[in-house]
Amino acid sequence: MKRFWLNFKQAFRVRNFVREKWTLADVGNLFFLTILYILQGIPLGLWSTIPVLLNNRTSNFKIGLMTLATLPFSLKLLWAPVMEYYYVEKLGKRKSWVLLSKILSGLLIFYGSFKGRMDRWLFPEHLHIVSPDTSYDHDQIKLLKIFLFFLALSFLVATEDTALDSWAIAMLRPRMRVHAAFVNSLGNSVGFSLPFFLILISSTFFHKFTKHFKYNIEHHTKADCRCHPVYGKIPEDRLVTVSGFMHMFCICILVVSLIIFLKKEKPEPLNRDMFSPDNSFEETSDKPVLEEKTDVESGADTRKYKLFNSYGMMVRVLQLKPVKSLAFILLTKYLFFAPEIVIDLKMMKYGLAQDLYGFLCSFSIVVDVIFPFLIAFYISRFGFTNTQYYGLFVRYISFVGSVVFLVVTKYFFKKEHEEAAHAIYFVALYYILVIRKTIQLNNLATEFGLFNKVSDQSIVTFYVALLKSLSNLGNFYPSFLSLVLVDLFTISKSWSRIAKKIHVDGVYVLSVVAIICGFKFLTKYKPKYRMVNYYSDSEWRVVKQTNIDKGENMLKMRETVTNGQEQAWESGWGH
Repeated sequence: MKRFWLNFKQAFRVRNFVREKWTLADVGNLFFLTILYILQGIPLGLWSTIPVLLNNRTSNFKIGLMTLATLPFSLKLLWAPVMEYYYVEKLGKRKSWVLLSKILSGLLIFYGSFKGRMDRWLFPEHLHIVSPDTSYDHDQIKLLKIFLFFLALSFLVATEDTALDSWAIAMLRPRMRVHAAFVNSLGNSVGFSLPFFLILISSTFFHKFTKHFKYNIEHHTKADCRCHPVYGKIPEDRLVTVSGFMHMFCICILVVSLIIFLKKEKPEPLNRDMFSPDNSFEETSDKPVLEEKTDVESGADTRKYKLFNSYGMMVRVLQLKPVKSLAFILLTKYLFFAPEIVIDLKMMKYGLAQDLYGFLCSFSIVVDVIFPFLIAFYISRFGFTNTQYYGLFVRYISFVGSVVFLVVTKYFFKKEHEEAAHAIYFVALYYILVIRKTIQLNNLATEFGLFNKVSDQSIVTFYVALLKSLSNLGNFYPSFLSLVLVDLFTISKSWSRIAKKIHVDGVYVLSVVAIICGFKFLTKYKPKYRMVNYYSDSEWRVVKQTNIDKGENMLKMRETVTNGQEQAWESGWGH
């Protein structure tokens, strides 16, 4: 614990940032990317509130099918080559697709918010009061319309995510790219948390939470007070409706779209050296650039040829040995935490208030602001893969704690308790959610940084999209399977002879299986992470490259990187 706090203080030392020679342009670019990633994370958070709003009103199987709306994030590599070769040249390769996706998503969100359309889909007039009877909900709740709406929105956000990740690489100097990983994780996490606070929290809960501030309440309930009318009159419905939040978000998108239009995209070298932290884009542009060997010269007439050739490139990338090793990790590491979403929904069925759950999830936004600095320090010291590996163990411990807490929740709300007991319960729940959120932030940051590091810069959009698609697929299907299979693994049988009924909830079956598998197989990821870490940069590349003038320097640089990685692993693993 003492070493942890020393590292925590070290992460916030100003000289760590001064040493990187930050410029005003770097700060402006990072701030601009943060805003874009926040707006990109809001639709994901908006979608994540849907299973909570549908909980107790439909089956877990139907909620699991609804999660298929996020499938475009796992399939975006299919249209990534189109983004690489078709764009508006005056706007720029990345900016064209970011702007187009942002405008179309804004129009789609405006359609969903117009005249409370999304609220009418989610809450028909005769279903304002949540009923435990789920026999008729499929005829009332517009599940198909909700699914198609978020499927289209996910397609646009996934397209924007692909272009924005590549734009971040092109926008930042090589030394600053490590911070792009944390801008990505910070922005997405903050955007993801906002809908939880504004949509899931009811006005009654908000009023109870603020009633302790007596002076403020007396002030805001006065007739001449106009600064915060929500204190004076409690709305009959939620603090913010789903459609109201979407309408507000739509306005923000249109404003930011105008800023994106005014932002200029810098032309980037074809194959700039990603392992030269001391060179900025301006510095590397005057030096010899890596030459790409292609059969057809670049030009507008060859776009169609290159487009079809890119899909063949997809197969070639997947056949690379480093990509195979990384793909195995990305597609399997989340299986050990698959029942997390089912556990959260089950706790709310046991009595955990939806308002409180939304408040605790949104209040973890403090973690999104503080921990990126700490994670950045650990990555700079131990590397991407080492930091991510240790994060898996922390998340596994958090998952085991969630299972134990689920059992506690089952019996906690069956009896009345004093305020002290409720306070202890809520603090413990918040602690578990914070740990989970921290590790999710760690995984997001380390993955994004690792993808930027290993991607072949000649096909950077396609390469990053491929790796992120594998990561999204590995994150998607475990949750999908847990929601679909939880009812199947639920055992309920009556024994007439002894007049006893046996009931085993499927969430406990899935949780026990995940805990056993994690305990047995999680340690086996150590050599796989080390293998990914030690692959040379040339082994990650598909296009053959030559650079006569800088060949010797590249070799020396690789040796330096390898030696630094070895020291990081030795210090990280304790060898």
